[in-house]
Amino acid sequence: SSPLFVSRANANVFVFLDPEQESTDAVFETLAKLERRFDKSSVHFVLIVSETADREVLGRKLRAHSIAMPTLIDVGDALEGQLGVVVFPSVGVLDREGKLLRYQFFLKVNFFNVLEAEIRHALGEIDDAGLDRVLQPSRPQWGGDAPASLRYVKLAEIQLKAGHNDKAAESARHAIEKDPKNAAAYGVAAAAAAA
Repeated sequence: SSPLFVSRANANVFVFLDPEQESTDAVFETLAKLERRFDKSSVHFVLIVSETADREVLGRKLRAHSIAMPTLIDVGDALEGQLGVVVFPSVGVLDREGKLLRYQFFLKVNFFNVLEAEIRHALGEIDDAGLDRVLQPSRPQWGGDAPASLRYVKLAEIQLKAGHNDKAAESARHAIEKDPKNAAAYGVAAAAAAA
């Protein structure tokens, strides 16, 4: 038996999940990566499942992903109810004092990156600005008028398919003028020149 919270750990991570849910394989994959990433750090991980969870399925998935973190059985779903957990899977990250830093439900995109950044922040490996860069990444920078350039590329592709190579070359030229960093514009220009 392992406690939910360990005060000597700089970060405590608890994971509520139902081993039979569709998304759990992705979550187990993320947890395995997090365990490996922080195996030498002061991080305490614990997995929490309902007493009604299929323990055979749980054991099989833990072994398949080589996950070593302790598993707590939530008898009567008391902890789930006390904490108000409504979405499975969910992950909580606590600091050394037990302050909840992040409560995150499963994300199909960047789940590992978000959790890794929050744990690193709890460990003092990154500052607030570093955490913000992960949680709110800047949009890719395009040169010029990217939307117009993309429209010209699409137009050039249609013109190429219709056999209007001169018109496609002209549209490609406009695409490059609108956004010189749009690689697709150069590709369609080359295709028009070769046709």
